[in-house]
Amino acid sequence: MKRKILIVEDEALGAMGLMELLEMWGYDTCGPAHTGADAVRMEEECQPDAILMDVRIRGGMSGMDAARRIREKKHLPIIFLSGYLEEVEKEFGEMSSIEFLSKPVDHELLRETLEKALPRA
Repeated sequence: MKRKILIVEDEALGAMGLMELLEMWGYDTCGPAHTGADAVRMEEECQPDAILMDVRIRGGMSGMDAARRIREKKHLPIIFLSGYLEEVEKEFGEMSSIEFLSKPVDHELLRETLEKALPRA
């Protein structure tokens, strides 16, 4: 069974690029969620195995806020993608199953990080 990844990215081209890349690697994708509220709702609807989460997204809820809400209910691997990683690492640095990658994202590093974050099926 294919692993499913939720994309949380408010830039349409960036989201499409991530979705195409993940599908090429054999993952199913859901999203993109463009706001934090969308991310929380879509996580419940699509039941992903992991989340790629932008930190600064549209709406009143940041990617960090959305991640906190999701992690209150479910312990999912979350990979933050951002040019503003210092603030995220300060907040989430000690949590398990949280990874941080700088934008622009190195594709091979993303692939390795996903493979490491997802439990073996």
